[in-house]
Amino acid sequence: MIFGISKTSINGALALLIVIGMALLVSGSPLIGNTVTLWITLILGVLRAVVGFTQGDAPATGAASNGPQKVVGLLLVIGLSAGVLGIAGCTDWERTTYQSLSASKAVIDSAAADYRAGTIKQTKPAYDLIEQAQKAQIVAVKAMGDYEVIKASGANSVGLQAAQVEAMTALAVIPPLVIEIKALYLTK
Repeated sequence: MIFGISKTSINGALALLIVIGMALLVSGSPLIGNTVTLWITLILGVLRAVVGFTQGDAPATGAASNGPQKVVGLLLVIGLSAGVLGIAGCTDWERTTYQSLSASKAVIDSAAADYRAGTIKQTKPAYDLIEQAQKAQIVAVKAMGDYEVIKASGANSVGLQAAQVEAMTALAVIPPLVIEIKALYLTK
């Protein structure tokens, strides 16, 4: 509890605000300006990482498995934050990809927290699904990171296209997992 509010509620609220901030950045909303929106979104990302560090980002219950998951969660937040920094010069595909990664991360992280809280029935298949979704998210973020490195290096278009195909392949795994995760909320 932080100021009488559960960490799960704070984590979910911060995730929602990050998604809203990214949406404002991508849409180019003149509401408060891109620079201000970028900094607010980054600060919210750091706050969410801190809450995640104290709470954990995985449905695992053992202390031995929580440590590596916390580090992976922090790296994922840092990776997404780095993506936000470069979003101003993005193509439509890149913007859509970052939006999808952000939205799916919010769903997956919420499901992990809800699994721990008992909102989602605690079964082995549910645990495995959430863990599989977290791993797929990590692979997709890494693929996008690799794509961005190749793009920044000024590599030829063939290399950039190959990295884009790799990222799209990794991203294609996530939507069916998110649909399955949403179905977990319907089974009691």
